[in-house]
Amino acid sequence: MDLLKDPLNKLIISLSLPAGVGMMFNTLYNVTGTFFAAKISTLAVAGMSMSFLLYLSVVGIGLGFGSALTALIGNSLGANKSKMAKFYASNGIIFVLVFALFIGLCGYLLAPNLLVILGADHHYINEALDYAGVIFLASPFFLLIKSLNGVLVALGDTKTYRNWLFCGLFINAFFCYFNVFVLGLGVKGIALATASVQFLGTIYLFFKVRKSKMIDPRNLGYFVPNFAVWAKILKQALPACLNYLSMSLGSLVLLKFVSFYGVNAVAGYGIALRIEQILVLPTIGMAAGVLSIISRNYGAKSFQRVLQCYKLSLLFLLIYCVFAYIFIRLFGESAIKLFDSTPAVLEVAKLYLGINSLAYMAYGTINISGSTLQAIKRPVAIFLLNGFRQLVLQCSLFYAVVFWLGLEIKFMWLALFFSVYFTAVCFLAWTLFRLKRATSASF
Repeated sequence: MDLLKDPLNKLIISLSLPAGVGMMFNTLYNVTGTFFAAKISTLAVAGMSMSFLLYLSVVGIGLGFGSALTALIGNSLGANKSKMAKFYASNGIIFVLVFALFIGLCGYLLAPNLLVILGADHHYINEALDYAGVIFLASPFFLLIKSLNGVLVALGDTKTYRNWLFCGLFINAFFCYFNVFVLGLGVKGIALATASVQFLGTIYLFFKVRKSKMIDPRNLGYFVPNFAVWAKILKQALPACLNYLSMSLGSLVLLKFVSFYGVNAVAGYGIALRIEQILVLPTIGMAAGVLSIISRNYGAKSFQRVLQCYKLSLLFLLIYCVFAYIFIRLFGESAIKLFDSTPAVLEVAKLYLGINSLAYMAYGTINISGSTLQAIKRPVAIFLLNGFRQLVLQCSLFYAVVFWLGLEIKFMWLALFFSVYFTAVCFLAWTLFRLKRATSASF
């Protein structure tokens, strides 16, 4: 496919679908670990759940570097600077490896203190440490696989990672079963299974990138550390990494406020969130496709095509969100009952899905706008806007609902709805401003 000339509607669909399906496999991949932890004990589930935020932090850093490499390589290819693109790819992988080793070592040493800060109970602190310790030591694989995928996405390839996630889902299930039931390794066995799949995936994606000729181990000059290039990569990656970290922290804050409404509220929110994640994943896939298309066209200075791609992707998003909302209205209650049919839990989950399903357009707008800003090398606004939503706006609104006004949980969901749409409007306005400014400057 030609990212510079093919029809945009065809490109958006052909790139978004594999990425969206891949994200779905990734969600199922995470659920597998929780399933096997439940077979061990309740303490194992609690320990894994407490460590999951640390796991998401590592994954978020990897996604930040992956999107940074996609933007920089895509821009270089669009500007017909293939040597520069290869230099970003090769030097970027070395930088990510060094950074990952540092983060992994620091995380491993600090894990006990981090878990205590997060509120880990002494009853399951050992299980939490077993999981977190392995994940931090395996950080290089988590970051490298996302970075290698970032190189492939810059080339318009969103299928390779999807294919690996599909295979990895079954490999992970086998490793979990073998480590837990045959070797008796407990939670550590689940973490080792996850790390093993990341290691195998890193090898697979490395050979795919090498086959694309973006990385050539025989050309050692591309791998010699270049601190100017490292600085560019870090400048592009840091806001995205901080954005993912703020999202993880924001989710923890929301869960904390929901817990004030009791166990049924937490259970209902957890179930509704799992259903919602599956429906929102295609919008994340669309954002990945947009990142690939816009980064290439922005590098080629096809600014009008960049603006057109952004607007067309929002139109496709609107169409998808209408169908997602209809699905929730028709089948939402039945989907909830697959997990739990307790009346109190059902009521909370129905309220959440009923209100928040109208916000899918806002979530998608944030994702697509974020990818667009990343592609045009303006990533700082992503962290600032999402950080404000997650850590300032939502905290203020949730505090008012729970402690100041003492309202029922429905108003928590309405506060979430407002904060997401407010942020989406800000993202939309700022992205259009940046794109129109680039377009007008080209004339």
